Amino acid sequence: MMNTSPCRRLLQTAALAIAVHLTLLASASAQEPEFRLVLDREFGGMEDAELQVTSIPLMAVSAHGQLAVPLRTSRQVALIDVDSGELRVVGREGRGPGEIARLSNVGFAGDTLWVVDPSLGRVTHFPPDGSAPELTSAQGVIERGEGFLIPLPLTDELILSSRRMVSSADGGAQEIHGRELFNMTGDWEVRTRLVELRPELERLRLVHESVRSVQLGPHPFSVHPLFAYAPGVGSIVVARRADDPGRPIPAADVTRIGPAGDTIFHVALPPALPEHRGPIEGETIDAIVEYWVSIPQLLERFPSAAVIRSGIEEGLDPPARHPPATQLVLGIDGRTWVRGPDPWTGSVVWQVLDEEGVVVARARADRAIEGLAADEHGLWGVVLEELDVPRIARFRLEPIP
Repeated sequence: MMNTSPCRRLLQTAALAIAVHLTLLASASAQEPEFRLVLDREFGGMEDAELQVTSIPLMAVSAHGQLAVPLRTSRQVALIDVDSGELRVVGREGRGPGEIARLSNVGFAGDTLWVVDPSLGRVTHFPPDGSAPELTSAQGVIERGEGFLIPLPLTDELILSSRRMVSSADGGAQEIHGRELFNMTGDWEVRTRLVELRPELERLRLVHESVRSVQLGPHPFSVHPLFAYAPGVGSIVVARRADDPGRPIPAADVTRIGPAGDTIFHVALPPALPEHRGPIEGETIDAIVEYWVSIPQLLERFPSAAVIRSGIEEGLDPPARHPPATQLVLGIDGRTWVRGPDPWTGSVVWQVLDEEGVVVARARADRAIEGLAADEHGLWGVVLEELDVPRIARFRLEPIP
């Protein structure tokens, strides 16, 4: 387990600064962000009573400027018109059409909002004109475990993400994270195709209706995997650590996979880190330790040079400490947003990939921004205010002069 004490965190922060300096010294100009994320729209927060919720773990945005935010405390969903700020709340408590007992995810098919309720085993469809919601039974799909459905109207498919516990070889329980694809025909017949990440196999695989398996992507998705999807895009994106032991912070392998199991693109992104500012005393761990020991105020906080060295070496340990991608968002416009390593303080760097996997922008952003969705205008996310009240915001790319 990682030691998260303030002293250890300070040592690891220093170690990350060393890693940034040594890793990017030769290519700092090439990796320097040319954009920054600036506030474009915001909703909720301390002054908005209707959108005051304790947490916002997910959201969905439509191509027509609608934003859906689950209100978990009231079992409802807030629909926000991005341009006008008009708010409409859908869902109801109790029995009957529109009831949401336990929301697990939301999505848009055009202007129609989909809400998934695994406890009731159904998907509720809220038309944009406010007419009565329509219900779609999904009991046969969801009863196998926790999950949520995401409509993909361009491919006439839905994605179900599920978690299940299975027995591992040593007799213990092991959790499987998966993506299940469902083809929804006009009469709502369901044909199952399963995409799952199996830790014991270290592979992401697609199981078709014929139950044949194919390997997806050129590399296993075993270390620090992240998933992203967007309604209407018709694919998923996976990011993992590249096998690059020569770097303190290795590259991120990013693979985009189509619904048929085809690899749309596979790229290795170099570590995207904010520019390090200020001098680094010494070029090696020995020099850093010697410098720290020479400062009485720092030495008072750590019992010995050995402890300082241990903390710095632990901070430089790539397998457990510094995942190359810390957030992953697939926008409804087809672009992929990859958040780089988190230096714990200051800013982070988001890399934006087009539909072919080419980096089209690198943007510096406050590390407090949690990206949850994206559209052609920018990145949608959450920023915590005082008392940890989440504020919904969209951030656009602005060139750095």
